[in-house]
Amino acid sequence: MNSDNQAMNRVFGNCLVRLRKGRGRSQKFIAIEAGLDASYLAGIELGRRPPPRQPVLEKILTALCATPAERQELKRAIGIAKLVRIAANELEPDYGQSLIQIATAMQYCSREERKALAVIALGFEQRRTANTEGIIM
Repeated sequence: MNSDNQAMNRVFGNCLVRLRKGRGRSQKFIAIEAGLDASYLAGIELGRRPPPRQPVLEKILTALCATPAERQELKRAIGIAKLVRIAANELEPDYGQSLIQIATAMQYCSREERKALAVIALGFEQRRTANTEGIIM
């Protein structure tokens, strides 16, 4: 796996590490509780493996006794990782790199900061739509 993919996967891995360490649990403990191999969990946390699919994610969340807010945080991290993957693979390099930086930083944003970013994004979308409609007319 190339370093760009590892960086993308680390978005989720970092979030998982924070939650696991916040619980005071080892990788081995969580892996056993979730019925997973410890090396698989380590690979996810280090970004060597992509975020898990829903059934495995649920096992990890259950093993962590994750609260609804923590579950949402990890699911948001998966969404950010997907956004980063799209930006790296499907967009112009400069634009994609900027989007990757923004998406990676979002995992550390507060709820209020994420709401502000959503307002900004909506403004960009409205402006783009208006520009596109102006070209068509």
